[in-house]
Amino acid sequence: VFVSGSDSDVARYRLPVIVREYGLGHLREQDRTAEARDAHARYIFDLILQATDTISSPGFADWIPRLSAVAPDIKAALDWTLPRWPRSETLRVAPGLLHFWYRTGNPVDAAKWGKAMITEIEGVPNHLVASARSCVGFAANVLGDEHEALYQIEAAVALVRDGAHQRTLINALWGRGHVAIQVGDFQTAHRCATEALAICDDIGDPWLRADPLALLGFAFLFSGQSLDDARRYSEEAQALFREFGDTASQTVMNPLSVIAMRQRDLVAAERYALDVAALAAGSGWEAAALVNLAEVFLAQGRLDEATSTLQRAVTRGLDAGLENWFRMGLRDLGQVAVARKTPRRAALLFGASRRNAPVYGLDPTIYEPMEAYCRGKLGDEQFTLVSQEGGRMGYEQLMELALDEPRDRLASV
Repeated sequence: VFVSGSDSDVARYRLPVIVREYGLGHLREQDRTAEARDAHARYIFDLILQATDTISSPGFADWIPRLSAVAPDIKAALDWTLPRWPRSETLRVAPGLLHFWYRTGNPVDAAKWGKAMITEIEGVPNHLVASARSCVGFAANVLGDEHEALYQIEAAVALVRDGAHQRTLINALWGRGHVAIQVGDFQTAHRCATEALAICDDIGDPWLRADPLALLGFAFLFSGQSLDDARRYSEEAQALFREFGDTASQTVMNPLSVIAMRQRDLVAAERYALDVAALAAGSGWEAAALVNLAEVFLAQGRLDEATSTLQRAVTRGLDAGLENWFRMGLRDLGQVAVARKTPRRAALLFGASRRNAPVYGLDPTIYEPMEAYCRGKLGDEQFTLVSQEGGRMGYEQLMELALDEPRDRLASV
């Protein structure tokens, strides 16, 4: 037996493959494979439940690397139990998994296992079903399926409206508010955030205030209301996220670099963006952080740095399944193409970026002047044809386009 890694609390061990196969062979001969798999699943689920107990405290941050280390075991346990165990048993881990998948930026697993969890749910407690539906809603929201996201999150909110599980309701309202931001319904986002904050005050939980505060920041920012209010709410949320040890929320719920840019404070914008990019390194949310950092470089005229950062962003976004940030990265590469005076490339990228993009990503203050430049160079008809070509491109073609070096290949366009 080998020690494969350890931290201050936990050491992990592994068996050589040949010993594992030898042991599995004996289990099969003795018809005890199911017994072993049940025991394994119970152990893994117990870890998740221990982590779940700390969700509303800074202690949950310590569980993220521990759960990440056993991610293959979590998948194996879900794969084994969902067809065999009662849903009331398997869905006990849904609240913990929702936060784990969100914190690690993993919508793909949230979608796969969340959808499996919400089948055959008769008799399962509402708050557990709500958490499972929130998994599916979170995944659909960032994967670009706004209709599925809205359906699942609204169902989750309805399940816990009775007030018996207020923390679950806060999470569901936060998810509903994010779907609203996605589709440009800022009034609903504001309402969900306000309601969630009122519940936090009622139950006296300061940690849970961070998410609705951040949601208010987004609502004020993207609705074109007070930037000062957007910055105030976002900074208050960030302070809580830092105390909470929630690096994922510090990344994806942090519009401070965007706010600072709109306030023409590029020094602060770069500081915010660099801090977030460092926090997000290695997680799925790195794509979001890199897009925001590249936008600061664009505003500063640092095109080479913006290009390389955006190329990393779209690669990471596609790998993690973060459709929103993949499309926004393509949009910003289109802005680089305009700055480099390559209008055909820009038109392709703008056309591709509009497909599956969130409403806030379709910011007319970005698209209108950029596309006007392309129309002026290409003509209206040619711009429309090229833009439509970009919208039809598959992921492989788009990655080839994004990773191409525009200065060498497109200098004559």
